[in-house]
Amino acid sequence: MSRVIYITDDHYEDYQVYRFEFHELSKLGINNEVWNISTLKNDGKEAKIKTEAHLKEEIAVNSFQDIESLLNKLYSHDLVIIGMPIDDYVLKVLYLIELKSVHYAYLMDTHNIPNHLTSPFINTLKLHVKKIVNYLSKSKKYNKYPIPDYVLFASAKHGLDIHKQYLEYLRVLNSKIYILHSYDFNQMKYISGVRAISYPYFVFIDQYMPFHPDNRKYENSFEPAQYYNSIAIQLERLCELTKTQCIILLHPKSKGEELQYIKEKMTCVHGDTAGYIKNSDFIVGQFSTALSYGVIFNKPIIFIKSLGGPKYVNSYSNNFAKYLKKRAVFIKNNENIKSLLSINKKVYQKYINNYIKSDNSLDCSYSELVQNIIKYQMNNSSYEDNSIVLK
Repeated sequence: MSRVIYITDDHYEDYQVYRFEFHELSKLGINNEVWNISTLKNDGKEAKIKTEAHLKEEIAVNSFQDIESLLNKLYSHDLVIIGMPIDDYVLKVLYLIELKSVHYAYLMDTHNIPNHLTSPFINTLKLHVKKIVNYLSKSKKYNKYPIPDYVLFASAKHGLDIHKQYLEYLRVLNSKIYILHSYDFNQMKYISGVRAISYPYFVFIDQYMPFHPDNRKYENSFEPAQYYNSIAIQLERLCELTKTQCIILLHPKSKGEELQYIKEKMTCVHGDTAGYIKNSDFIVGQFSTALSYGVIFNKPIIFIKSLGGPKYVNSYSNNFAKYLKKRAVFIKNNENIKSLLSINKKVYQKYINNYIKSDNSLDCSYSELVQNIIKYQMNNSSYEDNSIVLK
């Protein structure tokens, strides 16, 4: 294989390219490209894929006006990686790619955390998996549903439990299944810590609401000014109660819309979220997946409620808190901080096992796994001995 091609659409930006380490492949001597198929999916309307200057230097980003031009640029020694939701159009593209005998892989990142346990999200996911399994079990030739050569499954016990039946069918159909740890655990190897900060601080993990793409459908249910004001009041109270300063960690996808609602005296930073968390005294948040870093680094986590948003915001925060044997609160002037800063180490370890790193996950990074797959494929040998057989 001479190239690794990451196919994306309007759901993903360069953030996802870095999230799954495709920029690291060039450092390993592997040619890699990002192919944007949003034009093909959206009736000729191309979604703008955000590409920063340093990303353009490392990875070529190509767009296509028709499926034929995309297929003509594929070669049998390429490895195509799909990391987006597998909808009907993507299945069509994969089927055509399969006909060209091009190797391809699903990159699955379950992105599940305790706040989703009582939401429709899990039921929807299970239904999707059930539909795929039913289709595969009824199809005698399996040639109408593309079967990936590889599945790179970044998850832990909880994600495996949900997808086990689907993964088992793929394994029986000769897909090689590789179980990896979650992105949060994967990032630990890159964390060197932020520059020295001379004062004690805690962090608030902002979730870019309601501007985050995943929250657009709730946009009319949000009052951004009221929401951020309710957050600011609580952060100021925590500063007083703990005699520490607050640093607000902006979401990786933030384009700055939320800044007009955040008080000027609040320090906001963009980037190195894990590094700031690692060196903080404690963490404040609602239901961000970045709270996983708090568990990894054994930090106290305070879950807060807010005003000005739909009911699910406080509900998710409360669900996450309950899983860690905590409670979500609206910080008062006389709040008992000591109880909020407690840590249950057994519960933290359970969280790691269920959502961050399973016992049988491969001990390598995403980019290292792709490199090994390419090496074995080029030598016409099997990497199956190193793949995970589901129990």
